[in-house]
Amino acid sequence: MLTCTWAPTTFKGTSVVRGSPTGMEIPHGEDLIEKVTGYVDTVEQLGISHLLIAQRWWGSGEEIEASSLDCLAMTAYIAARCKNLQLITAIHPGFFQPTAIAKWGTTMDRLTDGRWAINLTSGWNLTEFDMYGIDALEHDERYRRSAEFIEIVKGAWAHPTFSYSGTYYQVDELQLEPRPTRPLTVYQGGQSDAALRLAADHSDWMFLNGGPPEKNIRYHRPCSCRLRNNWANTALCALRSTPVSFERRASLGRDRCATRAR
Repeated sequence: MLTCTWAPTTFKGTSVVRGSPTGMEIPHGEDLIEKVTGYVDTVEQLGISHLLIAQRWWGSGEEIEASSLDCLAMTAYIAARCKNLQLITAIHPGFFQPTAIAKWGTTMDRLTDGRWAINLTSGWNLTEFDMYGIDALEHDERYRRSAEFIEIVKGAWAHPTFSYSGTYYQVDELQLEPRPTRPLTVYQGGQSDAALRLAADHSDWMFLNGGPPEKNIRYHRPCSCRLRNNWANTALCALRSTPVSFERRASLGRDRCATRAR
């Protein structure tokens, strides 16, 4: 079984048990290094296979996670501290150029000996886009921009010389050197029709948000059907879930158990 958890890039946010502390001050220097290194070591010792380096450009730390450390810098640092973890970096089209990510990704591919993959994230927090001066686009259009983005990254990885002419991006005879060592693995989230189409056309894995079993069934069945029957590509589904263990669960009361899946 493949398992995945989040990298320690956010330090404030919602909690699994209501009333528990929502976060801590963001560490720095040796304190940050100690916390990140200790966390990564523990994850590897537990035998978890994948680590997602998420990106929160802005968050309040209340209804969503607080702003995170930079995903590119943290991926590079964690890569130097782990030996077996498969690293997945969340990349937002619009915030990054696909050609630059293609170049950065080949470096990560070589540093990790093939243990790096991309989580293509079209984005939903419009405040983030506005703060950073990024055109958020309309919902479905964001997914069309993401499609062009990943077509360029995969094309640059697959061809010694690559050109592209799209609505959002232009590439003129890109020669990506050094070359990557293997094909790119693409992860992606979302539950809309636009998200499912993007996954079917371009992704290897589709993240599902988790939640109660009835919700999982409601989303998984149409997702699997559309991926299998309507479009050419086949993407596997990964379910987000949270195992919760209490020594004295009954004494805590039902109202203290949040339904948020992590």
